Amino acid sequence: AACTQQLLCCEGDGLLCSEGLWVRADRVWLHYTAPHNSERAWGFKLRATPVGWRARSQAAALALPHASPLDLLSLLAERRPAELLRPSVLANLLRYLRSGGAPCKERVCHVLLRVLPHATLRDVDFDWARFGSLEAIVEWHEELYERQRVPPLLPAGSQAMLDLLVDLRERLRAEGLPLWEAALPYLDEIAELSSLSKWLLLPPGSGAEPPP
Repeated sequence: AACTQQLLCCEGDGLLCSEGLWVRADRVWLHYTAPHNSERAWGFKLRATPVGWRARSQAAALALPHASPLDLLSLLAERRPAELLRPSVLANLLRYLRSGGAPCKERVCHVLLRVLPHATLRDVDFDWARFGSLEAIVEWHEELYERQRVPPLLPAGSQAMLDLLVDLRERLRAEGLPLWEAALPYLDEIAELSSLSKWLLLPPGSGAEPPP
């Protein structure tokens, strides 16, 4: 393919290492020139990161070389968060989190944590108390670590589940929705502390009421 459009030309120190360029294309060519570098005393460094993608059809989407299906969840959380709040999707995500051998559970929790703050939970036809079943997983790891007498640092997946449970109960309480009976004795205390911490971090004059 021929290079027919020049996007940027930099000379010397014209481009700082902290600057970035967003190219709306699927292919980019770079042409380096260094006439006074015969001894190769210095060089160039480039870092490229994909911003997003758009498939022309469902067949094209299935053919894309995704490193992980969880990348699709991240894109949905960014572009179509309402799709992740469909009852069937929530049920499948919860089933994934409850599966013993499922990898990268923390990524699923982080996706849900990105979506929940922008949703009205009372408008979602889903029994949020079903997420309370994740408490048993967190509690199991806590008991295991206590028996082994190791520092109480939960695995990444269980820690992310705990963060999700705290955030979810905090949101339910804020909307006046009923809470499930917590199995972890400290869960409500963490949720209250989280709400208070977020309120204290608000800028002065925001007008937000303190948590009850």
